[in-house]
Amino acid sequence: MTSRFSFVLVLSLLTSCLAGCGSAAPSAAGLDVPELLELLEDEQLKQNPQAFAEVDLGKYKVSRMLPADEGQLLVRFHLIGVVAEAKQPDFEAQLPKYETRIRDSVLSLVQRAEPEHLADPAMSFIKTEILATINDKMHSRLLKSVAFSDLSIERR
Repeated sequence: MTSRFSFVLVLSLLTSCLAGCGSAAPSAAGLDVPELLELLEDEQLKQNPQAFAEVDLGKYKVSRMLPADEGQLLVRFHLIGVVAEAKQPDFEAQLPKYETRIRDSVLSLVQRAEPEHLADPAMSFIKTEILATINDKMHSRLLKSVAFSDLSIERR
């Protein structure tokens, strides 16, 4: 799906929602108006990759026991968050308030991860789960993506 088509789709959903909603809360496809506007903003930001900034989310060291006396995995990484440059000050201002909960959730998530998810070179599943968890803990959708730096997985 092209970005222009996505833009038009979001815009048409927003327009139809605003036009035909009477007294009920505006919603389309399970999204309310602020969420639709956020999707529209995201589509516009994708056109300008320079509009994103990286935020340090800390270094992690997690051990995960393997089944049947196979030992354990030691996972080390530096977690980086990607936010819209315009939203970076808001994100960084809120981060200290949720830092402990975020750290605990990320550690727990990696400890529970299946070995095949950890073996994925792109770490797609883990990244998706971490992204959703952080946004959930912070009660916002400011974080757009996460990346790993200095990732190492060691079997002991």
